[in-house]
Amino acid sequence: MPNAQPQPIDILAFTSSGKGGDLEEAKKFSLDIISSGEETVVYVYPSVPDILSASIFISKIVASNTPLAVRLEPTIDADRVRNANLISIGIPLSKKQYDEVAGKFKKALILGLCVKGLGKSEGNVLIICSTRYSGTAIYTWKILKDKLDAIDYLLLLSSLIASNMFKLPKDPIEKSIFNEAINKEVIEESKGVRIFGITNKPLYKALAESLIPYLFGLTGNENNCREFVRKHGIEDLSTKLTDHEASTIKKVIEDILKFANKVSSDTWKVDDLIGEVYFLKSTIGGFSVDLLEFSAQLTAVIEKTGYSASAYVRNFFDVISKIHSKTYYEALKTVSSAFENILKEPLRELEVGGRKVKVVKTNMENYVYLLESVILTSGYADESDVIIFEGGEGFLITYSTIKRVFLTDSSKAIEVFSKLSDKQVSYGFIFSSLRNIVSSMRKL
Repeated sequence: MPNAQPQPIDILAFTSSGKGGDLEEAKKFSLDIISSGEETVVYVYPSVPDILSASIFISKIVASNTPLAVRLEPTIDADRVRNANLISIGIPLSKKQYDEVAGKFKKALILGLCVKGLGKSEGNVLIICSTRYSGTAIYTWKILKDKLDAIDYLLLLSSLIASNMFKLPKDPIEKSIFNEAINKEVIEESKGVRIFGITNKPLYKALAESLIPYLFGLTGNENNCREFVRKHGIEDLSTKLTDHEASTIKKVIEDILKFANKVSSDTWKVDDLIGEVYFLKSTIGGFSVDLLEFSAQLTAVIEKTGYSASAYVRNFFDVISKIHSKTYYEALKTVSSAFENILKEPLRELEVGGRKVKVVKTNMENYVYLLESVILTSGYADESDVIIFEGGEGFLITYSTIKRVFLTDSSKAIEVFSKLSDKQVSYGFIFSSLRNIVSSMRKL
């Protein structure tokens, strides 16, 4: 089913002066913490977009020789660390939690979803918040703009793309980051087809390696992709899409859309598939030069490496790119196989408190965010749906689902889910029974 059009992102900075939008004061406050030389704790919300943004902050703190501790958790334990500076990235705080932070940290920079009721920060706390999930990349850019290098920009762009489920963002503020990356010659823009690597791979291979859009029957299946290409009169399998006549390209794209919409009709439109495409200006060993595919590859690296270690992805980017450059292809096979199995099972669907809940069966433990992205962009679930993964350990609700669905009420949702869950893992809460998730949701 098609998703509703997202509301424009509104970036607000609540400073000690009470001025909403005073980003210059926010920038100075933030840079003072980074270069303070005082003990600093960085709390990062455990989701791929927030980890990518946080890794840039972390790298700048490390470069400043400021003592640093990093915690990947959905909430801040203010009693655990006192008299230190805090940078909180992506963690939704309630008014009560905010007051605790203000009372126990020297200085605190809160970057996250806007919290209802806050219009002014305490003197030692500064809040920069957004009305949408992708905000962490945007205010990282706003604060650190003068200190960003090419790799930083690629991580920021990947954070934006990941928060949009590996489709190009359309919000003007998000687009402005792309434009600045173009001006700085980090990426370049052209018109083309938004399928991972389709401009620099043989057509059949690009189709087989397309995760977003998920091409039902083609993704992960090279034999079917070869047959698809031959049916369009293409005998030379080494050719790229752009090697062919306009009439052939048009027919191929029309038929690709049919595969993209097999799970749910009209989820993908022509405008989703054709338009601006972006490429890295400089190649990075092992990674694609196609920015969309690069973002998916980087996400696969994060999910394979583990969320906690990946908070340092910027610091160790060169090493990670050499070691894990092929991880995406493992992820592709794993995710496509898992999704095909999900589609074979009857869908369990219920409604709790006006929210739709979709329960999908899978025993997959790695690449959960990529699988969730496929489920949402294929039309199998709507952006407002609560996705529950049912597997061997029980029923999992991911932190990314919580923030995507509950937005500014995420702090309350996390508090409620944590009380009834049986286990907390790096990417979400696990419940022994679906009933306990339903009971939790009824309290929201």
